[in-house]
Amino acid sequence: MIRSTLRIRFSLIMVSICAGIATGQGFGKNKVQYENWDWFLLESKNFDVYFYSGAEDLARFAAIESERALSQIAREFRYEISDRIPLIIYKSHNDFQTTNVTPGLLPEGVGGFTEFLKHRVVVPYEGDYDQFRHVLHHELIHAVMFDMLYGRSLANLIGGQSSLRLPLWFSEGLAEYASEGWDTKADMFIRDAVLSGTLPPIDYLGGYFAYKGGQSLFRFLGDRYGREKIGELLGKVRSLRKLDSALEQSCGMTMEALNREWSKAMRREYWPEIASRDEPEEFARRLTDHRKLQNYYNTSPSLSPDGSKVAFLSDRNVYADVYLLSAIDGKVIRRLVKGQRSGKFEELHWLRPGIGWSPASDYIALAAKAGERDHLFVIDVKDGDVDRELDFDLDGLFSPAWSPTGDRIAFVGLKDGASDIYYVDLADESIHAVTSDPFSDTDPSWSPDGERLVFISDRGGARGEGFSSEAMTRHDYRHVDVYMTSRDGNDITRITDDPFIEETPIVAPDGRHVLFTADPNGCFNVFVHSLDDGQRWPITNVLTGAFDISLSRDGSKLVFAALSDAGWDVFEMSNPLSVEPGRIELVPTAFRQLEEDRRAWVAEAEATDSTETLAPLDVGAPDFDQFIFSKETVIRVGELAEAETPNPELTPPDSLSTDSAENPIGGPQDEDDEELSVRPYSPKFSPDLVYGAAAYSQYFGVVGASQIALSDVLGNHQIYISTNLYFDLENSDFYGSYFYLPNRNDYGFSIFHNAFLWLSDNPEFVEDKLLEGGYDYAPGSIIFFRDRFYGGGIAMRRPLDRFRRLEGELGMVFIDREFLDLDAKSQHRRLVQMRTSYVTDTALWGITGPMGGAVSRFGVSVSPALSDNQLSFATFDADLRRYFLIGKEYSFALRFFGGASIGDDPQQFFLGGMQNWLNRDLGDDFRIENLDDLYFASFATPLRGADYYTQVGRRVALANIEFRFPLLRHLAMGFPLPIELGNIRGAVFVDVGSAWNNNSDWRLSTRTESGERMLDDLLLGYGIGGRWNLGFFVLKFDVGWQDDFAHRSKPRWYLTLGPEF
Repeated sequence: MIRSTLRIRFSLIMVSICAGIATGQGFGKNKVQYENWDWFLLESKNFDVYFYSGAEDLARFAAIESERALSQIAREFRYEISDRIPLIIYKSHNDFQTTNVTPGLLPEGVGGFTEFLKHRVVVPYEGDYDQFRHVLHHELIHAVMFDMLYGRSLANLIGGQSSLRLPLWFSEGLAEYASEGWDTKADMFIRDAVLSGTLPPIDYLGGYFAYKGGQSLFRFLGDRYGREKIGELLGKVRSLRKLDSALEQSCGMTMEALNREWSKAMRREYWPEIASRDEPEEFARRLTDHRKLQNYYNTSPSLSPDGSKVAFLSDRNVYADVYLLSAIDGKVIRRLVKGQRSGKFEELHWLRPGIGWSPASDYIALAAKAGERDHLFVIDVKDGDVDRELDFDLDGLFSPAWSPTGDRIAFVGLKDGASDIYYVDLADESIHAVTSDPFSDTDPSWSPDGERLVFISDRGGARGEGFSSEAMTRHDYRHVDVYMTSRDGNDITRITDDPFIEETPIVAPDGRHVLFTADPNGCFNVFVHSLDDGQRWPITNVLTGAFDISLSRDGSKLVFAALSDAGWDVFEMSNPLSVEPGRIELVPTAFRQLEEDRRAWVAEAEATDSTETLAPLDVGAPDFDQFIFSKETVIRVGELAEAETPNPELTPPDSLSTDSAENPIGGPQDEDDEELSVRPYSPKFSPDLVYGAAAYSQYFGVVGASQIALSDVLGNHQIYISTNLYFDLENSDFYGSYFYLPNRNDYGFSIFHNAFLWLSDNPEFVEDKLLEGGYDYAPGSIIFFRDRFYGGGIAMRRPLDRFRRLEGELGMVFIDREFLDLDAKSQHRRLVQMRTSYVTDTALWGITGPMGGAVSRFGVSVSPALSDNQLSFATFDADLRRYFLIGKEYSFALRFFGGASIGDDPQQFFLGGMQNWLNRDLGDDFRIENLDDLYFASFATPLRGADYYTQVGRRVALANIEFRFPLLRHLAMGFPLPIELGNIRGAVFVDVGSAWNNNSDWRLSTRTESGERMLDDLLLGYGIGGRWNLGFFVLKFDVGWQDDFAHRSKPRWYLTLGPEF
């Protein structure tokens, strides 16, 4: 029996941690560093901007815009940052996903992040300067808020975080509103939520609602109290450390009152919209229905030239997939592409979609992330097979469009901070640039004769020659229009010139009209533009918006995606070109009407020379320094938030300079470039975590604990040190590791020492050791001994792609057992272990564990006998898991684990119980007496209904099946305690397994004395349980029974930590 103490429990945990490098039990997807770039540091007044080769212009743009943003944030928040902000720039989202600043994976929906401890801001350029500026501004607000509310020192961060926890809607909503103000798409999202009855109360603003719902809340506060009130609110939050109290003191209302007033204001604004606009189904046929499918995305529809089929992106199976449906009856024909499951289709570019059809309607062209870069795929629609896979030297590839002549595919290519239009000649697979400049060129589409291209660009009237990315800081990159060019790019013609946003242009079959979506009335509608006379008219009047339009070859059908009833669906409109000019009249939304009133007010002020009534801002300048709480909207009379046109006289802040060798804008020359100093990056370590505590006791001497984590700014070099001191070094625990992560192969090494103190009253063990030490044995005697478990190891991981990797480890372990209160002979074990594993992981996670996909691990461990005290064995193991998603919330989980060990000292497998079992009494049959069982055996779990060590053997097989379901969605109690519980999931399970030594001795079943058939060497358990994600960990509670068909055990209860298998 063991005397259970905290020290012993900690010892068991440390045994698991230190043995982790040898067991190789981890799964998880991979972060792959395909290249090891040469990094540089650019310094501005307040920022250290880190970039690599090819991204210097982007770094200069980021420095200038960040200084502007920081200046206005400081004024609005009434706060100056306490230290410089590290800003790390990537020139594509693919490169951004390789960052080591955070250990987590970064899907394409993550456009940037701010790291909490060091306030590092990490942002990729994705081909759109306005988006780049927006994300920079958004993340800088987080950095300033972290500095303002929690400080820079680690003690302040930990203490501040524990005393102040802001809801996600507050932090993300403020960052969205302060960086973007309000726009058409945010307005659309909230309009749909209000009209569909899906707008949550404030306390339940999660997911995307945390961003857009929070943005709407701050817009409401700004409209009602003035934008200066938001800075005041943040200041109150800083001083009071409670959001509710800060809201009451600054705005005079409780959170309940804010929710009531905000909800009422939203209904007042959006309910009248129904009368003046059409739901998509009122003028188009619904081809998908997210309500029946219970999914969210059915987007990026592309109609085949013959009008018979539609290819589109959908998450109906939770993953991002490409489906093919019939445009005749709306039925899905097949799934063409399975996304997010293999290295070939890691990501399908949800946010930059585009599917091109061949002229014969038999192939589609699709851009997808495939390993290091985006590839262009040509896919046969008959069976979904990949016909071609084209790889170009580009940082990103998006929106393919197949020429009507069939010999070329145009696409958007991203290279070194430039988003240009390219096409590939399919005859020789050569690539040709149509545009070549820093402007953001997107959404290419061919004319019917295949000689010209239409596209969207922010180039305005500027020429591309000599125009650098840095010069974009003085260009109106927020203004986009439709352009047309020949395929050699020599004659770019501007089609539209207005202050609105245009997207996805396509040329009509007659070659004389261009269709596109635009938002002049505050909703994205489909417009027809005549190339003959420039006349433009709408052909839709959508309540929310129409996007991603696609037209059949004869113009008889148009498909589009629309947000409706809290989800995206695909719709088909018949004879779109038959809608004549003047037939549809668009009424401005309340948001757009406010903008129009603002423009009229500005025009009147300029005409009457009454600029003294305006804020001190040149109305021609996009001066981000003046205001941050509105992109285009005036908050109240006399407060102009932001003007629309660039000022040729605008220059960067004094602390910055730009490349002035040639000034394409025509403004004044800037200062010398040397003020933005650039130098090679050299790693310098700074703490991520420092914690320590020490004390002195006359009984125990010096005791203390410490944890230190260090890394460089890029996270490529990481050091971890932890200590737990007792008496002296022999009785203390310490651990150190270093990880080298900038290359594709990840390397690490570690050293460790642990001292484990044990008490045992096992009669046989105690008697043997007492007699060995010359003492008499008496029943009930106990002995006290210490194990020193120490060693080190090196490890290497080689990711093959995001879902597959190879692992290799080499470790040396030393164990010395000393009996502290008698002269028994010490015990020693030595182990040199080599292990290699092949790991795959395509699992899709829910809130408590995997719900879809599969994971697997195949491993081999070898320990050669190099000395008398060294173990000799070879162990083979396999762990395979498969998850079958049913709808959105239900799934079946299947698992098989098998292992076998051979050699002079084969490893043992202990079958039964659950991992991280909290409520098991450690004093009951925990095998500490045998060094090999304690440190080198392996527990095979879960087998519920059974205890640890129910079966022991050199071979093991274990199968588990679970049905996972929502158990408790929400429960609010009133008495005796006002407790709210939610999102508790349940599982019904069956576990079957066996551990044995000799195959010849194994028996499946036997008979009882009465002749009944019962299980013999096969264990069977079943039961039911619940799982609750508490944020920091998953708490599981299960009850299981062991059954051999003749007897059923009493229920055994399990309280465990950790996600489901």
